[in-house]
Amino acid sequence: MKYKVVEKGNPLEIELYYENVGIMGMIEVYRTGKIYFIHEMTNNINSGMSIKQINKILKIAKKELRKEKIRQFFKCS
Repeated sequence: MKYKVVEKGNPLEIELYYENVGIMGMIEVYRTGKIYFIHEMTNNINSGMSIKQINKILKIAKKELRKEKIRQFFKCS
């Protein structure tokens, strides 16, 4: 699974890709840790998504949220 950060700041928007299929969907990650699945992603969740995929998505969101918090901390200093 590959990803690209579309918009930095609050909320952090991340676009997720599969290697073979293409775009899987987008997620919004807020500073508080809330994650919202948007667009095509909601159809994937309703039709069934494996736990491995969800864990990967959560790891990506956590990693990017840490990067953003560090970036914001050093901008203020």
